[in-house]
Amino acid sequence: MNKLYMDDITTAKKVVVLAAAPSMHRQYFDTPYVEGVKKQPVCFSSNLKTPDKQVKEPQAKFCVMCPNNIQGSGNGNSRACKFHQKIAVSEYAFLNGPVYQMNIASHSLFNKSGVFEDMGFLQYVKRLFQQGQSISNVVTRIRVIEMWEGQEYKRISFKPMLHLNRKEIDYVRQRSKSEDIDQYLTFSYALDLLDSNHFFEVSKKMGLGTEV
Repeated sequence: MNKLYMDDITTAKKVVVLAAAPSMHRQYFDTPYVEGVKKQPVCFSSNLKTPDKQVKEPQAKFCVMCPNNIQGSGNGNSRACKFHQKIAVSEYAFLNGPVYQMNIASHSLFNKSGVFEDMGFLQYVKRLFQQGQSISNVVTRIRVIEMWEGQEYKRISFKPMLHLNRKEIDYVRQRSKSEDIDQYLTFSYALDLLDSNHFFEVSKKMGLGTEV
């Protein structure tokens, strides 16, 4: 599987979002993040409600009752258990080329901007929806913001660049429904490929009302 990590975005990239997982997921790490060091989360949830069955050390029976879900349990006023969203993208210049999985972390999901630029993913999707657009119908510029309000972590920002033409839109829709896209959207459980709602237009089914 091809993955597009934040460190791979050394300059701004133009991508097209082919599909997004039907739900965000959550992950809790008991030690601070260290750049370049890969490790497994202590607890995680695919449905945002309960720890997955594979979790050996569930932190609570229900996510809503978990002490790591309380603001302030993480750095500053954040939660120790973080939201993530998986999406499948392709570089616009190579629309029929490789597909990449992006795992969008919470500060790149929920960041808000007062202008139609450098938005977090959820605000970006919502703003496009308000204008009658789907994220899969536009070319999106992604870039890394090195510092955000004095914090020591990076985030990814999203900005629309141009509309796809009809031929490109039809191709993206066809590709988003292919079975090979599924591996880029799954977390720790198999999704039902027979479910017609498995692949969806992000602007309609992203769960934009989720509070953090």
